[in-house]
Amino acid sequence: MKKITLTILTNSILFLALFFSIEISAQSSDCDIEITAYRNTTIKDVSSKGSYYKMTMVNKGSSEGVYVLTSKDVNNTCSNVDSTSTENNVFLNYRFLDKDKNPIDKISLSIGESIDFLIYVTAPTGTSMNKWSCVQIIASSENCENYSKSIILKSFIIDPSEG
Repeated sequence: MKKITLTILTNSILFLALFFSIEISAQSSDCDIEITAYRNTTIKDVSSKGSYYKMTMVNKGSSEGVYVLTSKDVNNTCSNVDSTSTENNVFLNYRFLDKDKNPIDKISLSIGESIDFLIYVTAPTGTSMNKWSCVQIIASSENCENYSKSIILKSFIIDPSEG
C-alpha cells in the first residue's frame, strides 16, 4: 500500500512539474515584442521646440497584447555619445503619441501587428544647454506578468544661439 501511495505521489508531482513548465513556456512565447527606433536613430538633438523619435513596436508573440509605455531616467547608468561625464546630464519630458500626434499611454497589438508611434521630447524651462539626457523607454505587458522590453534613447539639448 505504501508503494502504491508513493508511486501516485511521485507521478502527481511529475505531472504538476510538467504542467507548470508547459504553462511558463507557453506564457513566455505569448508575449514577445520588438521596439525599434526609425532607422535605428536612438540619438537626437533637442531644440527649444522639442524633437520627435519615430518608433515601431512589433508583436512577435503568439497572442495579442496590450503594452503600457513608460519612461525611466537612466542618466546615472548610460554613457554619453561624446564620452563626457554623465554627472551633468539633464532631465527631459517625454510624451508618447500615436502617428496622428494624439497622446497615448498604451499600445494594443494583434499577433504579427506592427504599430508606429512617436515620442515627443522637450526640455523643461531653464534646462541647461549643450547637455545630454538618457532615458529608457519601457513597454510592459498587461497580459504577461513581468514581461517588458525597452530601448535607450539619448538626447542632446542644443543651444539655438550656436546654430
